[in-house]
Amino acid sequence: MLKSGTITAVSTTLALVPAPASAAAEPPAGSVKIELVAMNGTGCPVGTVRIESTEEHFRVYYSSYTAYAGGNQPPSDSRKSCRLTVRVAHPPGFTYGISRVDNQGFASLEEGASGTLRSSFSIFNRNPPAGRKNTIRGLYSDVWRFIEQSDIPEVPVKPCGERSNTTLATELQVDAGTSDPSKANLLSLDSTDGSLGTYYFYYWQRC
Repeated sequence: MLKSGTITAVSTTLALVPAPASAAAEPPAGSVKIELVAMNGTGCPVGTVRIESTEEHFRVYYSSYTAYAGGNQPPSDSRKSCRLTVRVAHPPGFTYGISRVDNQGFASLEEGASGTLRSSFSIFNRNPPAGRKNTIRGLYSDVWRFIEQSDIPEVPVKPCGERSNTTLATELQVDAGTSDPSKANLLSLDSTDGSLGTYYFYYWQRC
């Protein structure tokens, strides 16, 4: 029987600088812009990432981010990673944190195989932490979703007036395990149909 589902996890990476218990109103519509400053990793070759932003969240679309194991896939394909650097432009008088990360992708895993996702970020010009490990075990062939959410009082926010970039780090890894070695397994963050990818939800605060 094929399995599917949604997994929600409380992130341990969102507890650096406390924010007030109530969020500020969002900036005016159309006033938040995002720029992709740099990208690096086997999961995101140049030209394979697109980012869009609203006042509520920004969304990362990948088009070449899939890890494979088994079948005729080379061992190097079993682990893919991506590190993106983005710059968020917003109106004066506001600053932001990220309160929730919603990763959505697809997996096709044979019985005995598994796939893992790690996801983290930093808004302080620092290296992101390793991130929690989220695992899917075969038999599984369906979309998947991992949500990392912080308690609002613990959302880290960028200091007011500071110009800093946000770094986003993800990693996919597939282990063929005891599955049939002739069959390929995959774990993907690709959003080729426009419905998958990663959402980062803003937490706005007035300065």
